[in-house]
Amino acid sequence: GLLYASYEYYAKALSVAEKLKLTDQIAVLNSRLAWTAKQNYKYDVTLKHLEKASSAIKRSKITFPRSIISNTYGAYYFATDDYWKSLLNYHKSYSECLKYDQDFVTPVGNKGNMFLQLGYYKQAIKFCEIALNVLRKKKKHYFSDLLLTTMAESYAALGEYKKSEECLNEIEVSENIKTNKFFSFNIHLFKVNNFVKKRQFSKARDELEIIDNSKSSSDTLTYLAKANMLKAEKLFKKANIAIDKALHLYEKSGALGEK
Repeated sequence: GLLYASYEYYAKALSVAEKLKLTDQIAVLNSRLAWTAKQNYKYDVTLKHLEKASSAIKRSKITFPRSIISNTYGAYYFATDDYWKSLLNYHKSYSECLKYDQDFVTPVGNKGNMFLQLGYYKQAIKFCEIALNVLRKKKKHYFSDLLLTTMAESYAALGEYKKSEECLNEIEVSENIKTNKFFSFNIHLFKVNNFVKKRQFSKARDELEIIDNSKSSSDTLTYLAKANMLKAEKLFKKANIAIDKALHLYEKSGALGEK
């Protein structure tokens, strides 16, 4: 849909920039193409554009896309399950934002999420709070729901369920939740998990009823099915790669004997 169309237009613009040898634009457009490709789950294409953007930015004097390139590298490594490299690139993006006086909310929030994935829950909360406080001071709300979700998961992992619920409750009254059905579904599902862990089964049942009632009036399950399908495809691809490697090593060892 729109993402594919966006990619095509960026590609056309890049073709012109390359013919005119506009280094600055080559860096910017490749960074845009990398992000668009990542959103389309085209990770090999993402890496190709990131490498081109990194090469061009070394010859450029502009500062704008440097933090974006590092942040997109972070997103690429996150999507390909290399969490430590993802964290390092998000930190690099954050450092570049500070160096060039740019908005650092996104890379800081992403750092928080990576700490959550790696099991460093207190650090996850710390960095999400830094980003959230900046947004609150500016009276802006973009990215806040994702920050609060990371904090909710981190508090729950630490056994601090009351603080986890406070984060979830703050999300529920936000404007963003009204337009994101999949996000709303996840919040209620996460609350079910919290209540079950606290053995508050009646409250868990209430949350499940909210989810059940939303089935007929929304495309929540369609969103969920798509998300699960993408995860399954990714795992299936990884499994096939692992099987191929295993067979190759097995054959190389001579264990199969004569064919």
